[in-house]
Amino acid sequence: MQLIQIGWLLLGIFQWFAIVAGLEIWFGIPTFFAFIVSFFITCIPLLGTIAGFKGAIDVWGWSFFEAGALFFGPFIILIILSFLNSRNY
Repeated sequence: MQLIQIGWLLLGIFQWFAIVAGLEIWFGIPTFFAFIVSFFITCIPLLGTIAGFKGAIDVWGWSFFEAGALFFGPFIILIILSFLNSRNY
């Protein structure tokens, strides 16, 4: 169970860095201020997801599907696992 928690933490940090990178480029602000602004943006679920998704595409040069896998892949996997688990009962 602890391995899953570490994985979720690392995933969240990776997504957070996508948000910070996007804020730096879009608004031309220093990294320190981008970190501070990102704390507020991540508290708004839809806005944080869009900012990170767009940051991964614009700044890191990822494709639409790669960014989608980063932000939506874990939830799709959980839905599939939940469906497979529910069929056992």
